[in-house]
Amino acid sequence: MKKSMLIAALAALALSATVARADNMDGSSGLYLGAYGGYDWSSADTGVAGVSPDVDGFDGGLFVGYKLHSLLDHVNHLGIGLNAALQASYGWSNADGSAGGVLFEKESEWGVSLRPGFDVLDAATSSVGISPYAILGYRNTKFEATALGITASERYDGFELGLGAELMAHKNIGVRLEYTHTWYGSEGGVDPDSDDLRAGVAFHF
Repeated sequence: MKKSMLIAALAALALSATVARADNMDGSSGLYLGAYGGYDWSSADTGVAGVSPDVDGFDGGLFVGYKLHSLLDHVNHLGIGLNAALQASYGWSNADGSAGGVLFEKESEWGVSLRPGFDVLDAATSSVGISPYAILGYRNTKFEATALGITASERYDGFELGLGAELMAHKNIGVRLEYTHTWYGSEGGVDPDSDDLRAGVAFHF
């Protein structure tokens, strides 16, 4: 069910990009695709003394988004314009950690987010563009636990909050850096949360 929701969200983003581009060709909105990589610091609070490991490791994934039309005609007289983006992502992680004889691993994740921000040094006023933004989203992540040869897994729903910035470094190619924290709901007696520092590259159509 949740995978079908993600597919529907990706399809909606692509459809909205196609329709909106016909009405807006000023470069202030549009579809973008990209990939990210970074490091994840997660913790798995079990409520059991000695069994709350740190689950750390590298992760990576893909994202697709749509940058909405600027709320101030893209730039005002100061060269600053408000914007927002809708984004969906899917990723994988090799983060793991153990405590009390239990091995915890972070597996796949997917999420959707709203990214309100603003443009500084936009392409209309400079050869490069810089866009700081906030990140407010939903993330669904699979964690796995192994003990005494028995493995169990669970998917967790989480609220994601963070900050990022993108530099339009070359024509339609943007380079971004993000930090996020995700608070997951408790499932199966485990209450995880995650900190992520990620770098990414996006191509804007």
